[in-house]
Amino acid sequence: MKKLNIIWSHPRTDSLTGDVVKRITAMAEASGCEVNILDLYRSGFSPVLNTEDEPDWQDQSKDYSAEVSRLASELSPEHPLIFVFPVWWYSLPAMLKGYIDRVWNNGVFYGEGSQRPASRILWIGLVGQNEPAFMKRGFDFTLRQTLNNGIASFCGVNNSSVKFLFDTIGDDVEEKNKHYEDLVSSAEKTASAFLMQ
Repeated sequence: MKKLNIIWSHPRTDSLTGDVVKRITAMAEASGCEVNILDLYRSGFSPVLNTEDEPDWQDQSKDYSAEVSRLASELSPEHPLIFVFPVWWYSLPAMLKGYIDRVWNNGVFYGEGSQRPASRILWIGLVGQNEPAFMKRGFDFTLRQTLNNGIASFCGVNNSSVKFLFDTIGDDVEEKNKHYEDLVSSAEKTASAFLMQ
């Protein structure tokens, strides 16, 4: 059976972010995937990096906290990974950034003795602004560079792509319900194509 890991971050389960996760999960399971979901907010995860999980550049084999070791073991270089998150301040939410800081660590997913966290990665970012406003100052390029090169490629995953869902607040649309459904459907189609790779 094929396996898919989904990691998502939003304080509300009834958010548009949550709806995207539910739709992708249903689609993946219907196609025969076993889906492992990490809901960072409901899992009790702390994004705060303390000394026990601080990278040790002199010790590639450092033992990290039990939580970090457990979460790292849930990922595999054999399985695809999808992140779903709101774009806040043109970047990752603190919860998700803290997950990367703590779990995607030296000697775990990069550095000597590490392994890839996934076979390939799809990042789905929900952007409050409309597309022209977001792209006007190159925020799309900057965030793609960070996710695809600064994180994924640095950890050995060269097949990484970003899908932005724009105007998720819906200020620039008349029929919000249809707009939200279109966004969720777009995410589902992107995820489906990603799984077929």
